[in-house]
Amino acid sequence: MNLKKTLKMATMAACATVCATGAKGEIKVLLCTGDYGMWAQDRAKAIQEEVQNAAPDACSFEVEQAYNFVRKLEEPGYARRFDVIVAGDIALGQMTTRSQEALVEFVENGGGFVYVIWAKSSLGFNGSREVEPLPLVAILPYEFPDTRAARDDASAIAYTDGVFKGLNFSGTPLLAPDKDGKVPDPVMPMALERKHGKGNVFALYGVFGSSYRGISYAKYEKNPGGWDEWPQAGECWVRILKHMAKDSPVLGGTRTSTDAKYKVVPCVAEIAVDATKAIDDVRAANFSIVALQQLYNEDGGNGEADFLELNPLDWFDRRTQEVLGNTAGKWTNKPALFRHYNIKGIIMAGASYGSHSKWDEAAWDKEVKSAVDSAKQYPDIQAFLQPGNEPHPNQGYYDFYNKYAERVLKEAPDLKVIGPGYASNLWGPSEKDMIEFIDVCGKNTDVLNWHIYARAPDSVVSQVKHWSNYADGKLRAKGPAEVMFTEADAWNTRESQYNYLLDRAFTFLPEPEIIATYQYCMRPRHEGGTYWFGVLHTKPDSEFAANYNGYWIFRNLRGKLVETKAEITPAAANANCHVLSSVSKDGKTVTVVAHYDTGYLGVDEKSPAATFKVNVKLPEGKYTLERSDGAWNKREVTQIPGEVSGESIAETTLEPSTAVAWTWHRK
Repeated sequence: MNLKKTLKMATMAACATVCATGAKGEIKVLLCTGDYGMWAQDRAKAIQEEVQNAAPDACSFEVEQAYNFVRKLEEPGYARRFDVIVAGDIALGQMTTRSQEALVEFVENGGGFVYVIWAKSSLGFNGSREVEPLPLVAILPYEFPDTRAARDDASAIAYTDGVFKGLNFSGTPLLAPDKDGKVPDPVMPMALERKHGKGNVFALYGVFGSSYRGISYAKYEKNPGGWDEWPQAGECWVRILKHMAKDSPVLGGTRTSTDAKYKVVPCVAEIAVDATKAIDDVRAANFSIVALQQLYNEDGGNGEADFLELNPLDWFDRRTQEVLGNTAGKWTNKPALFRHYNIKGIIMAGASYGSHSKWDEAAWDKEVKSAVDSAKQYPDIQAFLQPGNEPHPNQGYYDFYNKYAERVLKEAPDLKVIGPGYASNLWGPSEKDMIEFIDVCGKNTDVLNWHIYARAPDSVVSQVKHWSNYADGKLRAKGPAEVMFTEADAWNTRESQYNYLLDRAFTFLPEPEIIATYQYCMRPRHEGGTYWFGVLHTKPDSEFAANYNGYWIFRNLRGKLVETKAEITPAAANANCHVLSSVSKDGKTVTVVAHYDTGYLGVDEKSPAATFKVNVKLPEGKYTLERSDGAWNKREVTQIPGEVSGESIAETTLEPSTAVAWTWHRK
């Protein structure tokens, strides 16, 4: 099987893909093979095909990428529709506390949870457990985070025992020789199993369709002779699924019969917006991108028009001193570009990833002078100073950070210093490292900063509240600490990435502590595997078009957030219907953005769509109305005929993973 082959659009179904004919008593499986682009989707497709070939119509699959998988698990009725949930290449730090609680409840009621320990699944969690409890840890068959340390009440299953007995593993990575030419002795267990409540948890160490020992997840899509070429992969999966489904309370039904038990109810969101009552800044910097030096210095301005269509008003930029002298593109005068859009810059030390250990005195003088000169030449643009990027938390870095910040601030005291810039990502900001940094470097820090790859936005907000309060009184800046995230991404595609970007905006924008979030990066960039970074994926048929469209739908939400009240029926769907409204600084435009995320699925009811009814009180004047409809692969603008004044009413029905923006323009 060639997993490198690009899947055709017609056969791709990353969201809610059901792959079975509905045979009686089928095993209903929720499958999440992680993220990082098409690779995860190819892997899921391969598993489904192998199972179908081994046992035709015995199983039905619903497939989700990591972000939507987590979000849907938070729905009260979602997990209970399945007999078995299989997840791999997804860390506990990617799963919200609510989604983990849902998995625990699923197992307690008789469901089977298969956790494939591979790549991101093998990671621990460094964040505070008080801030983010990890309830899933309590039911895992190993001593988290040591995936090889079996708990006393867990059973280790060898490849010759249990569901694996009789399968031929010769030629697989399990029995492949190490560098010394010898097969490991003893051979590692295939799985650990633990009973919890009425169900079981299975920690699986192989047979994930495309998993193989010792290969970096981001480097290869497929390894010759790997699990994906094992002839008995399908039979092995069928055995695992049957074993894990045996105690499921819904095993006797099909997907069709199980889903039919949920009553379809209308979901209606009645929104009242008073655009004459501003309540807060929009903090549009939450839509920033890393970085303009990529767009102009590396790409010669290619993609400038697509970037400007996103309306980068009040955004931030990073490594700004490197781009202000560039003359490429339509905006040949870069300082004028920054001033026109009120983009604030971050001065970042050159090659600052670990570079402090290599600087001699000449380098020190050069770097400090570069920062000071830029700050003095462009005091209205250069607002921040970032000493390092993704450093190792140690005394060497702390010494470098303090020395660099103090030397620059001595001559440019108006700069705000951001740090530590840790690559906290999906394992969360380390309690130890953050406390140490704040204690040692807080005197030279104004804004806290870390990276949040693959992290759910509400999990991030929990950490923000914690560290903002902890740092109060310990930083150069007074009061609760402000926070920015100079790199972020979910590593998903399609609907899952689109929901992530919209969820992030709706979650972060109302939070006063969060002043900036940067998507990595500007134009498409490939760093291994099948994932492509970059916001400017503008082709509608691109698997990564969500990166652009997730920014585009917010392009007119600028200025001040205004009073927005919502009444949602049923009330439990409040978590699925999102609305923000703004008025521009000059008062000439009013914008309302609405989003229906993965959809409401309660204990016994569901809403396949949501109707948004918006009543807007406009500032004085006559307005025309523009409507923008968005999805991961859709950008559509409609000009509504006529003029309105005083109050205006708008209405639409949104399917899951879609959004709408209404913008009233004053004539």
